[in-house]
Amino acid sequence: MNSKISTDPAEAVDVFINRVAFVMLMMSLSFSLTAGQFLVSQSAADTMNNVQTIVMLIAGLSIIPSFWKLKVSGASDLLVGDSYIVAVFKRASVKAFTLTYAFLIFAEISAREAWFEVPAEFYLSGALAFTTAAFSIAFYIFNRSDSEISD
Repeated sequence: MNSKISTDPAEAVDVFINRVAFVMLMMSLSFSLTAGQFLVSQSAADTMNNVQTIVMLIAGLSIIPSFWKLKVSGASDLLVGDSYIVAVFKRASVKAFTLTYAFLIFAEISAREAWFEVPAEFYLSGALAFTTAAFSIAFYIFNRSDSEISD
């Protein structure tokens, strides 16, 4: 076995969940680019589509090693436990849900008052961008603030 690859299950779970939060942030950027394509010229939309492809490629490539490490270490059972990182993940999920609900109410009101016509995909992409951003930002804030308290 390669000595450079750590197979500590707790470390594998920490890395995996942190990478999931990073991928969620990348997905937020991707959904934002999708929504933005309805507001710009066709040439700018094409450029945004290319950037979106690169962002999703980075996201996919960043999570694949974590899946592998999780499998090798046998740590997948720890994802349902009560570890610190899983608790932060759950708190961020609840916060993202709450913020998304408020955002959807705001989006519904603003859609009725819209100054220009945009397709439903604009609002769906915007909601998905907000949800994924809210989760990843909440995760990093909770993770940082909780770890500062314990130091």
